[in-house]
Amino acid sequence: MKQQNKLNAIFIILVAIALGLACGGIQTEEANKIVSQANKKLDEAKDLYGKTETRNKELFSPNIQTYQQLQSYKSNKSGEAKSIVSDYEKVSEMLKDVSKQYDDISRMNLDEKYKEYAKLKSDEYAKRAEAIGVRKGNAQAFAEIDDPKTMTAKFDENNSKSDRLFKDAEELGAKAKKIEEENKEIFKEV
Repeated sequence: MKQQNKLNAIFIILVAIALGLACGGIQTEEANKIVSQANKKLDEAKDLYGKTETRNKELFSPNIQTYQQLQSYKSNKSGEAKSIVSDYEKVSEMLKDVSKQYDDISRMNLDEKYKEYAKLKSDEYAKRAEAIGVRKGNAQAFAEIDDPKTMTAKFDENNSKSDRLFKDAEELGAKAKKIEEENKEIFKEV
């Protein structure tokens, strides 16, 4: 009877270990799928962001000196400014989605270091989304503000804030990269 109880206990322990490994494996597989989806969305976001940045720079490239020049330029380019705002909003939404995907990964049954990494990536992409949301404010100000001094002040405010948010995002990304480099064995699995 005691022998049977020992065998039952060993069997239960083995089943518990197998279930634990299976659940971990299921989570790893699920995390891999989410990372793959996030990477695809990031590629789309980077592509759209690059194109939008180019258009944004072109919008602000003319050297406008007078109120009349500004009004004439605005009448020709207000549609482009609104389109730039829309594209920045799309990029921001894509990055918010990526941030949520990494946040979901950080809550999975994975190694603690990987969860920490995923949380940092989530925070990084949330900051990038916020920075791009602020960045769209320049094209928005161009479309909505008529006074050149007020417009320039808004540009300076937006640029300062978005630069600060991008810097914060870079710092978060660097912390995540450090975790990845220090724990290569974990990231081979996921």
